[in-house]
Amino acid sequence: LVNFNYLYKQTTNFMLMKSYILLIVIALSYILTFTSCSPVYIPNVAPTPMLSEKGDAKLDLNYGVSGFDPQLAYAVTDHLGILVNASFADTDGSRDSGYYHRHNFIELGAGYFNKIGEKGLFSIYGGVGFGDISSSYSSGIINNPDLDTRQFRFFIQPSLGIKTDVYEGAIGARFVSLQLLDLNQGSVNYFLEPTITNKLGFKYGKVCLQTGFAVPIMGSNFGYDYHPLMFSFGVELDIGKIIKSPK
Repeated sequence: LVNFNYLYKQTTNFMLMKSYILLIVIALSYILTFTSCSPVYIPNVAPTPMLSEKGDAKLDLNYGVSGFDPQLAYAVTDHLGILVNASFADTDGSRDSGYYHRHNFIELGAGYFNKIGEKGLFSIYGGVGFGDISSSYSSGIINNPDLDTRQFRFFIQPSLGIKTDVYEGAIGARFVSLQLLDLNQGSVNYFLEPTITNKLGFKYGKVCLQTGFAVPIMGSNFGYDYHPLMFSFGVELDIGKIIKSPK
């Protein structure tokens, strides 16, 4: 028989350790990379709502490399969840300064989730997103012209995690199909975006930390820079539990 308590402790320690390491690496990379150029594609926060039963509802407010990323999730049944995600960013720079990035993005999704024992949880979500991007940057070596494009994106994301009243953690891998409609004849490129998500607090709300990275796996005519690292910090409200709580 599977010892879920032992598995829970080992998995929790593993995810926390990896998150701390990734946090240091990403913080350094953020300083060296993101402050010196303005990539066109910046991955938004990977949705990890940890829905487990009908009526669960989560509101997440995240801020990180991708800007401000609000997310909303709701469990329609004991196994079906729906998602609404968004991402907004606007750097302090301007086109004339040689460092500029702005994007507006919204994403709709749905998926399947299932409990594993008392604390385990498996989920797989998919969805489509669309928005616009404006970007330009230059340095002593690299000079990219101003770019304005619409984006269309499809994703599928399996994840495996642990859920308690005070802690939630998950390891996920998001597969992304990205099309910049006004660049390179609208060619499609593909990314793999593995993430580790940790949430700590109490049953009505938690502090969230997500780390990960983006790796191009297929495609041609990239012709643009992307941000390889993912980092976000935020808060999550368990709206379902708040509504169901005794008055």
